[in-house]
Amino acid sequence: MMVSGTSHLGEEIDLVWTSQWNKDVAFNLGYSQMFGTASLRAVKNQSNPADLQYWAWAMITIKPTFMNKDLSDL
Repeated sequence: MMVSGTSHLGEEIDLVWTSQWNKDVAFNLGYSQMFGTASLRAVKNQSNPADLQYWAWAMITIKPTFMNKDLSDL
């Protein structure tokens, strides 16, 4: 499929909130939105791709410190 015009697909905005619960656990919430161009519509072959251009996410990061201990001390 040939797409004429620009290769610029759009702009994206990301918002992220982070909370460090303790030294081993962090919690993140995010929201993203994509503002597509005519090129994006042509590549995705959709008449109105706006329905798929926003999403929210959540992530918990666990970094246990017990794994960082030097085993030679045991």
